[in-house]
Amino acid sequence: MNKDRLKGLVFLASVLLILRICPALAASPVLSLCYESEGTEIAVRLVETKEKRDYVLYLPGAFGDREPTIRIDQDTDLIWDGTTYPNGGTLPVSRYVGRKISAKFANGRLLGDIQVMRGSAIPSLFFTVTANDLNRVTVNQKRDIKEPAGMVMVRGDGSLNADERLTSFKVRGNSTYFASKKSYTFKMTNKQDLGGMGRNKKWILLANWFDISLIRNQITYDLCRELGLTATPDCRQAEVYINGKYNGTYLMTEKIQLKKHRLEITDLEEQYEALLGQTAYEKAKRKKGSSNAIHIFRYFNQKAEPEDLTGGYLLEIEKPLHFSIDEESAGFVTDGDMCVTVKEPTYAGKKAVLYIAGVVNDFHNAVLSKDGVNKKTGKYYTDYIDLHSFAAKVAIEEFTANYDVQAASHFMYKDSDRVDSLLYCGPGWDYDLTYGNKDDGMRNPAKLDYIEKRANTTAFLYRWLLTHEDFRQATRKVLVEELQLASEILLGRREPPEGSQLKSIAAYQAEIADSAAMNFTRWNPRGVPDITDASGRSFEDAGAYVTNWVQVRTETLMEGWLK
Repeated sequence: MNKDRLKGLVFLASVLLILRICPALAASPVLSLCYESEGTEIAVRLVETKEKRDYVLYLPGAFGDREPTIRIDQDTDLIWDGTTYPNGGTLPVSRYVGRKISAKFANGRLLGDIQVMRGSAIPSLFFTVTANDLNRVTVNQKRDIKEPAGMVMVRGDGSLNADERLTSFKVRGNSTYFASKKSYTFKMTNKQDLGGMGRNKKWILLANWFDISLIRNQITYDLCRELGLTATPDCRQAEVYINGKYNGTYLMTEKIQLKKHRLEITDLEEQYEALLGQTAYEKAKRKKGSSNAIHIFRYFNQKAEPEDLTGGYLLEIEKPLHFSIDEESAGFVTDGDMCVTVKEPTYAGKKAVLYIAGVVNDFHNAVLSKDGVNKKTGKYYTDYIDLHSFAAKVAIEEFTANYDVQAASHFMYKDSDRVDSLLYCGPGWDYDLTYGNKDDGMRNPAKLDYIEKRANTTAFLYRWLLTHEDFRQATRKVLVEELQLASEILLGRREPPEGSQLKSIAAYQAEIADSAAMNFTRWNPRGVPDITDASGRSFEDAGAYVTNWVQVRTETLMEGWLK
């Protein structure tokens, strides 16, 4: 027998001897507390902190004072704060909320100190994903799950909203992809109405990592819809658990897509699939082209295309860098160097891309002309667009001082000419770097003309729109007649109209106060880049900062735009 093999056997024998002498070391019992919702059992596990034998138990606020069932993976009971509770019995854990207690297992295994917290009465989502798949999606955002996965959602009152299998669970985002707290996209086997937002399969969970107030996206999405950008995603705050472990407070939103209950315009993608079959449509190869009309465009080499290619389209204005490295999407670059991705139809053919590129290019050229008239077509820039939607979007960008203004996540859409021949701006999306949350040298709420002081390039559509007096007047009308009233709702000075989701900033924060306390115990706000230092390093301070920003910004814009 060689020496290496002998050493290995000696080491193995030593380990077995230790485990025989100290059986408690052989395996650490796993403790779960299980809630029941309409026949579905939901497990919550302890989250270990950086300190040895120091845990936090994050209880879903949706279950209120309900006593959970104790589940231990070994035949032992739980000694909790000096009292023994049987495995399979219930634990009166609610009485310990806000306290730290000591716990151990009856077999002698010490568990440790446990801080007990409970969230707000908002929805909770519980994902079950294999360890291998969770690791796969976390290390690479292009990867998806391969093994069976599931999602259970309960409403804020603890009733069951959905119990579904997942066909997709992926990390999403650009800069947010590198955050410790990840954002996710998930797709279910069947359509479900989550949180009263309409039946669909695809949903998004925003981590709001860069926003310590946790509400910038939510209030701005509600604001967008209030100002008429109706296709802006609906959203709900929610507590998220992955494999029983609390992962934070998230904003659950609809996915921007051409579907019922989402952006309800003609679905050109459905027509492609009906014509070609879904498999053939999705397997078409992407190609690049150029023409006299559009010098750069990308398309998918479809064997046939629908007869009516006038709509519908969902478009996204992109950063040049992102557009250049995009290996998956169709798109085009206008004469004015504005990069546009065709989000839907996802695999648009050549004729489709050239059609919509022509419409956007003609519109952009009209905007860039001093008199607003496209010299080739003779059309005025407003002949191409729905003026109110573009004015409302520009008003929101100016009001929020959006750091990402037209840098990414800026959408346009167009229906079939048989329904409506105009381009619309929206839906609104991606507002975490707003209300002074990013130090770009211009985040002072008392400064006017945020958009016009940004990049002076022909690609910056919003800035050039504001060079036309009629567009300035349309934007002024939105600011003075619509946004001012919405601001008064945010500041708690006016009640929202019936059917509105907009409410006061204080109400937004109060709804999630307990969940936010859990979130920032799970994720230390000091881990967020220092772009947010001045805008508050606590949930409460960040909310006060947003409130002050809205107040000063409203006063500044009203005074400046009323002149």
